[in-house]
Amino acid sequence: MTEAGGTIEVDHNRRYLEAIRFGCVRLLELSSAIMVRTASTERKLELSHQIWALAQAAELIGNRLVGLRSTVDASAATAEYVAFTDAVCSLQNPEMEYTALCHLAYPDLRDAVLAHHGRVPFKADELTVSCLTGVLELLDAVPTGGVAGAPCIGALADLLADAGGVTGRIPEGLPERVVALPAIPIRPGRESTLRERSKGEGVSDGSRGSLLHDSVFRIELCAAEICAAMIAHHPDAPWGLRFDLAKQVRDEARHFELFAERMHELGVSEGDYPLAFDVWDKFVLGRTLPERLMIEQRLGEGTGLDGAVKVLRSLREEGDLKTMLIYDYIIADELTHVGNGNKWLRELTVSPERLSELDRDVRELLAAHGMRVKHNHPVNVTERAMSGFTEQEIEELQRIWEQERALAQSQLAGTPTSE
Repeated sequence: MTEAGGTIEVDHNRRYLEAIRFGCVRLLELSSAIMVRTASTERKLELSHQIWALAQAAELIGNRLVGLRSTVDASAATAEYVAFTDAVCSLQNPEMEYTALCHLAYPDLRDAVLAHHGRVPFKADELTVSCLTGVLELLDAVPTGGVAGAPCIGALADLLADAGGVTGRIPEGLPERVVALPAIPIRPGRESTLRERSKGEGVSDGSRGSLLHDSVFRIELCAAEICAAMIAHHPDAPWGLRFDLAKQVRDEARHFELFAERMHELGVSEGDYPLAFDVWDKFVLGRTLPERLMIEQRLGEGTGLDGAVKVLRSLREEGDLKTMLIYDYIIADELTHVGNGNKWLRELTVSPERLSELDRDVRELLAAHGMRVKHNHPVNVTERAMSGFTEQEIEELQRIWEQERALAQSQLAGTPTSE
């Protein structure tokens, strides 16, 4: 690599960058699918770093492409490279797929970025040089080693060699590719040491440690997997939405890490209590991307904002300031997640009327399966507004809350009510 750099022209520069960006996006899809299906909790947390790094790399390249007569979401690939990634998907074994990523796909992507860095004329295109330098730094979070003797490696290595890698030839378009997660599984992967609760069995004895155990597996880990599932299952979703979901994957995994560390300090280990999957069970009822966003971001996490005030107050009153601090920062993240959900739901549904219909339809869908959305706490007006709920939507939420409170009070008093 010389000080002056290469002599590549703008058009070829753009097409190479589009190919590298496709590599980032495609490996983002594959790593997201693996995260949902792998049983290893440690692997899931590793993948959360990789998913976010690949998304940021794709975003950096997209932003640079705008200045090279292209668009922020432009991608290109050869049919041969797509065939290689499709073959990785076809393994249908998350550990073998992960080995293929680490031993073949990730190193190839990094090599492609390094090679293109040398093609770019440094003085004429400082912005691309800076972009590629940033991408290389992000790819430090992506492992580039693997088990060379794995049965899948030989044939896949031949496919990648035949393709010449992600930028072996300058691609002209974007061939169809296999969906990384063709079907959302009934259950995400879990280690054999973890047990799902039986019918009627509790998941907590009321202690702080057991409550955190429930939170890390039922809420935080499932939320990370839900976002990964949407990335892998909906390759045609707007890039901005997939980028937001990738960030949320890492956020939710970080929440898992924070709560798990606190749980360990309180003497509780993974598997000490059975697991509940109601958050995941609601998600899999969604039939479309808008329904899935509605279930997770708007109804699930949105309702969580209402309960946050009480939880923070209780932790403060009990003197558990360490857990309170963790929870306070997690709620700040959730505010962003709900806001992103509202933003994208408005874009996908186009009109306020359609969004209102979707909200109603999804509530009815969940209720029909015994998973009615419950409003157990007063509406957190301030944070609901900060996360993108309109004044009219907040008024409707308050109406629902007051109706449910009146029903609960009448049932407690033993008097009949009319709904």
